[in-house]
This record gives sequence, C-alpha cells and structure tokens, in this order.
Amino acid sequence: MDLDGTLFYPKKRFQFISRQNIRFLHWAAAQGHHLVFVTSRNRDFVQRVIQKINLPIDIVSRNGSEVYHRNEMIQKTYLDAKLSKAVFEDIIARHERTMLSIDADSVTNLVYSKGKIWYLNLIYRFYYWYQGVYREPYLIDNDVFVDKLSAHGDDLQRLLIYFGLSNKSKKLSHDESERLQKAFPELSILWIHNIIEVSPKSVSKANGLKLIMERENIDAKDVYVIGDSGNDIPLFESFEHSFCMAQAHPRIKQHAKHIVRRVYELQSYLEKDHS
Repeated sequence: MDLDGTLFYPKKRFQFISRQNIRFLHWAAAQGHHLVFVTSRNRDFVQRVIQKINLPIDIVSRNGSEVYHRNEMIQKTYLDAKLSKAVFEDIIARHERTMLSIDADSVTNLVYSKGKIWYLNLIYRFYYWYQGVYREPYLIDNDVFVDKLSAHGDDLQRLLIYFGLSNKSKKLSHDESERLQKAFPELSILWIHNIIEVSPKSVSKANGLKLIMERENIDAKDVYVIGDSGNDIPLFESFEHSFCMAQAHPRIKQHAKHIVRRVYELQSYLEKDHS
C-alpha cells in the first residue's frame, strides 16, 4: 500500500490518515491480512505513521531501497555515485532552471537549486510548510549537495529532479524521464507527476514487496496492491489485484486493473473475493 496520494488521500495538514482508512486497516489486520507500506518515504517517517495506526506493518521504504520485515532490515541498496553525478551533470547542462534533491543514509532532502534560486526556494519552502504533518526535514545548499554527490556518495539511495508545478513542468518531467532512462539504462528512472525519481536498477516497490512475500510465504495471487503514481506501476504490472486511485494521471491508471476513490473501498473487494 502506497502512502502519499493513496493512504493519505485526501491529505489533511494536521491528520495523517482518515478515520475510514484507519478502520479499514484494523479490519484487514483482524481478518489476517498481512499489511505492508510501500513508499518513497524514509523509514523514520513511516514508523511515525505506523505508531498512529497502532498495528504491526512491514515497510518497503525509499521505493524498495530499504525493506523491513518484522522490524528487521532485509535489504538496503545504494545508487552508483558516478552514475548519480552523471545524471546531475546532464540535467544541469540541459536546463536553466531546476531543483534536485538526494536522499542518503546521512541526509534527507538535500536540495540543489539552479536558475531563479529565490523563486525555486520560495516554492520549496511553501510546499514544505503546506505539507503539515507529512513534511520531512530538508536542507537547500548547493555546495553541500555537490560535495555529497562528488566525494561522499557511497550511501546515496535516490536522486529526485524537479522542474516546477505547472502542467508544462509535468510534461517536461515525463519527457525527461523517458530520455534519461534511454541515456542511463543502468538506472531505474520513473516519472512521478512533476518529479523524476532516479534509483538503482534493481530497486522497485514490487521487488521490495516480493522479498517480504518470500519471508511470509505469500502467493502473488493473494496480494492486493494500491497506489497512484509512476513508481507504483511495477506493483500494478506484477500483481493481478491492482488498484489505482481515481485522481491519478491517466497514464498511471491504465496500468491498474481497478480504480478506486479511497483506500477503504478495498474492503468490499476483499470481502467479495474471500467470501
């Protein structure tokens, strides 16, 4: 189960999850279903969410870079530092205005700005404020970013690229994600609305979930997945019971078998399939 745009939808700045979704999760756990959060967020953030829910839930974080089964880390995968730097240099050379951020063991949301820095910084700060309970710490510092990418990049987990919030920026992100994937086939490059996410080739939410399935001896036909963005497509393509949120982009929805407006709507499908 994805978090942002899925379990959190619709977001309320002072409340992680709706009461209906929390009731659904408790119902699912009581029925014996094994719950797993598959998300781009880091583990610390996800654990805050789990504490609010008060249920045992496994974690696939950083879109599969980290996998935790019953509180034990069973996978941690890192980005190739040289490839990450090559992607960074490619984007900086091609675009006059952009923002990039990296996540690593030692830092979360370390941001680099190019172009109208004050404008981009303002957007980022407003976005951070608007996130409310969903926000994570960040640092905007070009020098620290370049140093981390160049000299201390052995613990990188993902690289994010931003072009803005407009529809034009979304299209640019989509087109650039496809170009970058062709230019860097050794990496996994996904389009997530107005963001491009760069991860190790072997990393995906689906692969992370499969590791937990192996530990729990769960068959793929018994797995139900739900998400809303480009990094959820591997889930949709790997499992028959795939659900996409109705507010997702049409390019995303076409990969899922079912469309729902809220996460708690899965209960009716589960009851039907297991009756």
